[in-house]
Amino acid sequence: MLGETKTYLFQITIPSVQKFISSSRKSADLWAGSFMVSWLMKKLLEIAIKDYKAELIYPVININKENEDKLIANIPNIAIFIVRYINENKAEEIKKDLEKNFEKLLNDIAEFGTDKLCQEELIFKDEIENRALKIEIDCLFDSNEKTNYVDLAKYQIKETLKLFVEYLELKDINDYKETSEDLANLINYQKKSQLPDIEYIENYKLVKLPQSWDKWENWEKFYENGLKKEIISKKDRKEEIENLEYLQGVYRCSSCGEHIIIGATLKDWKGNTIWKPLWEANPKYFSRGERLCGVCLAKRYFREYIQEKYKIKTEDLGFPSTSEIGATLFKKEILKILKNKKDDKLEEFLLNLGQFFNLGDTKGNYVKKFSEELKDINPELKSFVEGLLNIDGEWFLEDTWKNKNDYEVIGADDKKANQMLKTLKEIYKYLENKGVEKHYKPSEYYAVIML
Repeated sequence: MLGETKTYLFQITIPSVQKFISSSRKSADLWAGSFMVSWLMKKLLEIAIKDYKAELIYPVININKENEDKLIANIPNIAIFIVRYINENKAEEIKKDLEKNFEKLLNDIAEFGTDKLCQEELIFKDEIENRALKIEIDCLFDSNEKTNYVDLAKYQIKETLKLFVEYLELKDINDYKETSEDLANLINYQKKSQLPDIEYIENYKLVKLPQSWDKWENWEKFYENGLKKEIISKKDRKEEIENLEYLQGVYRCSSCGEHIIIGATLKDWKGNTIWKPLWEANPKYFSRGERLCGVCLAKRYFREYIQEKYKIKTEDLGFPSTSEIGATLFKKEILKILKNKKDDKLEEFLLNLGQFFNLGDTKGNYVKKFSEELKDINPELKSFVEGLLNIDGEWFLEDTWKNKNDYEVIGADDKKANQMLKTLKEIYKYLENKGVEKHYKPSEYYAVIML
């Protein structure tokens, strides 16, 4: 005889997401942090619904809806659902399966980010033949070192994003409020009881604590009584320190400050071998001075991860950069004027821009609502105006054309940079004289407020 079907109330939570999202240096990272949490929750709920016929209570959303919603971070970091089964073993199986899949997803994201970094091309100058050489970062390290970076990245993201899955039997629908409160309290208790993983140390690679750890009460005593004495005794004799890898001297991530950077070695603790040439080879992706950990690398490359996962075109997964948000009002004012009447000065401005950018073929991630307004623009100017929108907002900031490292990226020299700076100042003055409010002028500070 079959037993009575029982109803189990589940709650799944990814806690402490605010810090994970906000520890970002680029708007792309902010987007990635928010989207990643939402995407992870969605994947877990898809498993619960498809494999275990879960009935979603919160959030109120159709998880299996195959439309543009898959590109929107519309699922919070908490979800509640019910399942109906005869025995409690099935509920425990669901919990374990969700935890296992969460870890698998994190590993996949971390490995993708590290692999992408290793595939980046660096440019070195061949002094003998006087030509530029392009090599992938992969070529600078052996397979063991790359494995070390992947393992470190996986550990870092696992220590950053946690999943808590708990369930209680819902004996009566009238008990829902009380049961859900008990479930929330259980989750909170689990979060507070979570202890950090002290079996490993983050270094240029993931280091397992040595066996000598066992005879010391804690890490501090191991350092004071073991490692420190070894360093002092061998330093003057310039002998090799056997346990050097246990010292936490490697650079921390310049974005989050929480984890050790990817790309360091025992001899190159700053990771200069890859990071310095990377700033030169890919300045749009990595700012000068940046050295990232596995978590922040995963965020930096998450857009590409999603593109490959869903076969999405770049323009369909666009999001405005911080500087683009700051230039939104500037572009909006130009659109507004050109929609109403012919304006020789603004048309001349667009032609001048054409000296630096191919306005008819420029791809970018502008604020998409502007697309609707393009239909009212003179057809002869439409491709130029669309090019204006596609140019990232950083090129309308005066500071960009004052910084050689910035304008050299598009092949501009000092003369062209000064010419563009003069053109921008003239158009700002022109808009000001037309009575346009001063907040039209592109500003990164405005962008920060809007974010």
